[in-house]
Amino acid sequence: MRSRSAVSGLIGCLGTALALGFAACASRELPPPPHPDPPLRHPQAKARPPSVTTAVPTPSVAEALAREPSTADSEPTTADDEPEPTVPEAPVAVTSAAPAAEAAGRCASVPPLLANGAVPPAPAHAPLGQDVSIPGDRPAYVLPGEPGDPRVIVYLPGMCGDATAADYFREAARAHGTLIAVRGDTPCDNGRFKWRDDPAKIQARIRVAFEHVNAARGGQLRLEQALLFGYSQGADRAEKVAALYPEQYPRVVLGGPPLKPSPTRLAHAKRVVVLGGELETTENMRAGFGALQAAGIVSRFVTLECAYHGYFGTNAEAQLADVLDWVGQP
Repeated sequence: MRSRSAVSGLIGCLGTALALGFAACASRELPPPPHPDPPLRHPQAKARPPSVTTAVPTPSVAEALAREPSTADSEPTTADDEPEPTVPEAPVAVTSAAPAAEAAGRCASVPPLLANGAVPPAPAHAPLGQDVSIPGDRPAYVLPGEPGDPRVIVYLPGMCGDATAADYFREAARAHGTLIAVRGDTPCDNGRFKWRDDPAKIQARIRVAFEHVNAARGGQLRLEQALLFGYSQGADRAEKVAALYPEQYPRVVLGGPPLKPSPTRLAHAKRVVVLGGELETTENMRAGFGALQAAGIVSRFVTLECAYHGYFGTNAEAQLADVLDWVGQP
């Protein structure tokens, strides 16, 4: 039988080895997680810097914000899909948010997050536009503009998002041209689509869709100088398409972009609008907006009233009319 001092020595050695092992694990830098396009989940609430003035959501929403969001339906992107990293910028002071009491009153009708932290489904709507068949591709969703108006808005929906979402600001879109929504290239389980194609392939699909829509509209439309509008994952793709074809798309709207808008990609844009929901985390969006301004790009940040990620909010018609008026200026 071993002596008590020998056993104590053995235990001491084992303790030292375990400590060294834990230290080695703790010093090892873990690889960063992949950055998928945000699913329809509300991000975990974060403390906002004093320089950013934001509206406070209703108590039911605030309680839900404290929950850790579920990522069960998120999907990692490949290296080709991952947007280029951008240098963190300080958030920009935004003073347009309403006082907390007013925000609570305005957003009282917005349903709270679900028990698992998921964003509730967007309000149902009957499609106000029409699908136009595109040979060799899936249909494009079209909201026709006024007769004789040649302007075009190209809309790229988010990951597994609603291609008909522009119906929520139908009259605003109609007043600014014909909106052509091009669906993503990869099917989702919900019958919608997400984006995997590179910007050149997306542009080729946009052009083919435009040609068929233009033919159906009597050849009056003009794709040159079109407005490019992307939401969520579609905003990431819109930014990349605009970078590759700056003369084609001098005006860009980025709704709920998953990463900071890049001044490098948007260097040749005449005007850029970044949209963020009042009930979603927008620090990265605001920081990217600040970087655009610092780079001298004419840009604007708009907070969509009482909007979760995936929503256009409770005042979509008026706010989007203002956005499209501003971004369409010379």
